[in-house]
Amino acid sequence: MLHAMERQGRYLVLDVESGALHSADRLIYDIARVWERQGKEAVRRSLADAYPVALIDEALEELASLEKQGAWDAPAQPYQAFPGENVVKAMCLPVAHDCNLRCDYCFAGKGEYHSGKAIRPLSVGKAALDFLVAHSGQRRHLEVDFFGGEPLMNVGVVKELVAYGRQLEERYGKKIAFTMTTNCLLVDEEVIDFCRREIHNVVISIDGRREVHDGVRRTVNGGASYDLLIDKAKALGLSRQKEGLEYYVRGTFTAKNLDFSQDVLALAEAGFEQISVEPVVLPEGDSLAIREGDLPQIYGEYARLAGEIFQRQEGAGWVNVFPFLGDLGKRPR
Repeated sequence: MLHAMERQGRYLVLDVESGALHSADRLIYDIARVWERQGKEAVRRSLADAYPVALIDEALEELASLEKQGAWDAPAQPYQAFPGENVVKAMCLPVAHDCNLRCDYCFAGKGEYHSGKAIRPLSVGKAALDFLVAHSGQRRHLEVDFFGGEPLMNVGVVKELVAYGRQLEERYGKKIAFTMTTNCLLVDEEVIDFCRREIHNVVISIDGRREVHDGVRRTVNGGASYDLLIDKAKALGLSRQKEGLEYYVRGTFTAKNLDFSQDVLALAEAGFEQISVEPVVLPEGDSLAIREGDLPQIYGEYARLAGEIFQRQEGAGWVNVFPFLGDLGKRPR
């Protein structure tokens, strides 16, 4: 399945099944639009009045190469495990049913998951890793995300679980990529160094502008949290950025900040280059919930961000905003 779109004078084609995002010229864009509505065979007939047939054929020949690579009009592929196996390759591992923030939109009941505060003991964490390895089949590369609540409230167990995971890697010939999601309130130099050595990817929770963040992400005592964590978040994120290690800042936009492009830009101004700001998910009727009537404004914000990204790609202040331009290496010109 193909999806062709035009933003800020740029033409993009998304191959939905493979996830390849192509930066295209007008001809490729027009071919994709016909292709997705009427099918491949209709392309020459539909575009013959707008382009020379030889030019259309040349473009189709280029696209045939992408088809062979599985990056253009890729067929739908249902998930299949290794033959005869139901395998597990990734695990979200909450290590703390507790949090040092009280976010208004928290799906986890302020970190407690509606079941009371709890800190995961090492024995349970080890059993979880044992389960992952035992059910990973022939897969060599596995993933574990330390989550919460706030996982740094149980950082000792996090470190011991990583050490245990390294033992399992040696014993079973696996490779575990550990990741962690944190609000950064408990980040210090020791945590930064540990993450540098052992954590493959770090997700940092900040909602953008100070006033937006503090409006929904407050401390246990109801106070503002932005100034308590921003310097720690920058120390963690920008050190990884400098060393070429994976991280991204993950924010949430709600009905209170539908102008969320400004939050993305505020994070970019703080120095972060890897940013994701995503819509809140809440029950209808919640004051922070996004409504159908908000969609035109949201689409406009994404269009503004697309324009900003293209502009920054051609000059200073480069920034990558998910889910926009992660795969522009695969593209017809």
